[in-house]
Amino acid sequence: MVTLFSKLIGSEVISQSSSSKLGRIDNIVFDKENFTIAAIILNKKFFFSPTKIIAASDLLALSPDLILIRSDDSPVYIKELPKLKQSLKSFPVGTGQKVVSYSSKKIGTAYDLLIDLDSKQIKSLYIHNFLDERIIPISTVIGFQKGVFIIKDEFSEIKIPSLSAELSDAK
Repeated sequence: MVTLFSKLIGSEVISQSSSSKLGRIDNIVFDKENFTIAAIILNKKFFFSPTKIIAASDLLALSPDLILIRSDDSPVYIKELPKLKQSLKSFPVGTGQKVVSYSSKKIGTAYDLLIDLDSKQIKSLYIHNFLDERIIPISTVIGFQKGVFIIKDEFSEIKIPSLSAELSDAK
């Protein structure tokens, strides 16, 4: 089953051990090597409370409606998982990353991600620029550096009917 990143944000997080609701997903951290979910970030209960994070190894089931985790002890403070804390620095969570080709041509900005819920891996980038939208498979990504997806110069894409097409049809 696949779903969009945007559909997972706000999903209820439930503990399997106690069936209690532990919060909602605020964001998702991805591993920049294989583009799989490394952890999920819970929403803060209070503005000044520290961030809690749940490692991917504690995720039992994912769906747009709820996230099932092992136990009430699964959410930990980010400082308790130094490797994930480092991942947060090198791979920004969520969307909004720039997408450029290997030859430095600006393709656009990733506004959503298609995620395979079984493998917990990004499958496609949903990209937009000024008047254009497209879907690019993650297989075209050859790197990720400083908040930028770098893709092959020759890439396959699915064009999404966009505002520019609607404007030209209206004439």
